[in-house]
Amino acid sequence: MTVTAGSYPRYLQTALDDTIGPTPGVHHRLEKDKKANGLGKEVSIGVVNGNKPLFDGGGLGPDLTTGTTEELHELWVLAVSVFAGDKKNKVLRKISRLELLSIWDYAGKIWYKGMSKCEIDSLIKHRIMSPPSKILTAVCFNTFQQLLQRMLPATMHVISTDPTTTGDNQQPLGPMELKGIQRAKAALADDAGVELSYWALPNETEQQTVARHLLRVFAHIWWVYNLEREAYAWLLANGNHPKDREGIEDCLRRAAGSDYWDWHRGSRLFFWRFPTECGWQADARDGVEFWHLTDPPKGLHFQNIPASCREAELQLRAKVFQLKFRWYLEEGSPDLVTPRFPVEKIADKQGKVLDIRCVWDAKRNGLNDTLWCPSFSLPTTRCAEDLVVKWLSIPVGDYLRGGSPPQDYSLDQNLMRKSYQFDLDVAQQFNNYQMHKKERHSHGVRFISTRNDGSVEPQTFLQCSVLNFGCVCSPYVATQGQERIMELCEGDPSDVANPFQYSECWLNLPGSLTYDPSMPRLILLRTDGEMATKRVTFVDDIHGASRGTDEHPARRHLAVWLIHRTLSREPRPRSGIGAELVGMSVWTQLSCVGYLVYGSISQRPTGREDVS
Repeated sequence: MTVTAGSYPRYLQTALDDTIGPTPGVHHRLEKDKKANGLGKEVSIGVVNGNKPLFDGGGLGPDLTTGTTEELHELWVLAVSVFAGDKKNKVLRKISRLELLSIWDYAGKIWYKGMSKCEIDSLIKHRIMSPPSKILTAVCFNTFQQLLQRMLPATMHVISTDPTTTGDNQQPLGPMELKGIQRAKAALADDAGVELSYWALPNETEQQTVARHLLRVFAHIWWVYNLEREAYAWLLANGNHPKDREGIEDCLRRAAGSDYWDWHRGSRLFFWRFPTECGWQADARDGVEFWHLTDPPKGLHFQNIPASCREAELQLRAKVFQLKFRWYLEEGSPDLVTPRFPVEKIADKQGKVLDIRCVWDAKRNGLNDTLWCPSFSLPTTRCAEDLVVKWLSIPVGDYLRGGSPPQDYSLDQNLMRKSYQFDLDVAQQFNNYQMHKKERHSHGVRFISTRNDGSVEPQTFLQCSVLNFGCVCSPYVATQGQERIMELCEGDPSDVANPFQYSECWLNLPGSLTYDPSMPRLILLRTDGEMATKRVTFVDDIHGASRGTDEHPARRHLAVWLIHRTLSREPRPRSGIGAELVGMSVWTQLSCVGYLVYGSISQRPTGREDVS
């Protein structure tokens, strides 16, 4: 937008939907002379159908404040789209109403989907009469930052720490954390193997490595044997119903096909460990029915969006075959097929695709328009910050009740009370949850048998048996199931042996006499006065922290508790380090809390902030 381009430049493509295809039957002409292009003439690149302005998604958009309502609805763009087949190609189409809102305010594409055209037109008109929200946000943020610095007492200051591991300001990171930060800089394929060196002893011999492998094999055999005994004992004690038997046999065959590190034949919730109250056990076994506004559409004619090359297409087919191999796709008679499109994940310097992501487009076949899904909120970066607090020589409760007394950080660091983090990454998050059998007929998948001799490649239709990535209801159902699992894992909050136990809620609010800006706004305190263990869940990433000293680390107690109460899958280490660190890495040092923010798995840390 030209009204903000000077200080807040943003490419037009960031406001566009890349799953919309081209508009047929239109003609455009690129022009260097833009005098007759009307609205947005200073940044347009040509015209459509003679006089409609055309813009490039890689450039700036028009100044919406200078156009009439009719002109705003006749804006055209050359945009990146999954229908183009290649990132270098673009499709010609009209800018939608929701995208107009997104050009003016970032959230336009998501917040206003349920509005009618008249409501959106009215909203656009009134929004354009006021500054964009991003300008208001920037002004308010800078103003409050300056007020905060003036209001802070002179004795309180923000310690500036540099994200390095050397020098006087060294961060208290362990060997695995250091390796994790290094690995986070490199993208990993979805099927990347486990880096066993993280669990190796210093100067470990080959005999020790072999012995550890054998122990893991025997531990896995023992686990499968006891799981089978547990499952069939529960089945006989609960009526031996056909649905229960079918589900248990499916769980056991997947467990038998796994190993210590991975679920090679897919995973499924051990539903018999869930309580029957509120239908939790039935939901874990059968899945949750979706919410339908109208009957779902029908049709097997929707074609997959082609990949950029034959190699990429074969990788996509391998992804689909893996779903079938893991019993996530089943035989059936679907009446609606969901097309897929590729998202390149890793490419080498020559542009060769090394790994690719397969995304199912339930929007293009019209299924998502017939479904309704409850909205839900996710934690923010601030929630992760509040999990950890600065080093203290006394419990957090005593520190707050004492009026936040000064701390002597020249004492032995091993005696200081610190925050210990834990991180859990749930692999194949959506695929862990069954899709209800009533919904599967609308989630067909085209399965192509590859022929490399140039002959015709036969196609068959399978249907999804688990939640897929692309259905509008999948995120809510999977997140709901994850929260249920975590609630069961956390146990009784009144049990003093529980790391998640708390007996008091301390409100540390601005304006109160005891307000301490270096501490979280809301703090749960244990019976012993220490800060209770807490966690936040970002869909499939579970971040948490507990308090303790080096001599009595809370993380050991926490690890034993979580393993004891794990319900949904075999307790095992994470499959890799780099992927789990994408998002944020929080640490505590002396009197400050710091965190790194990673934009993506292939990026270096892009942000850093310290909180006193």
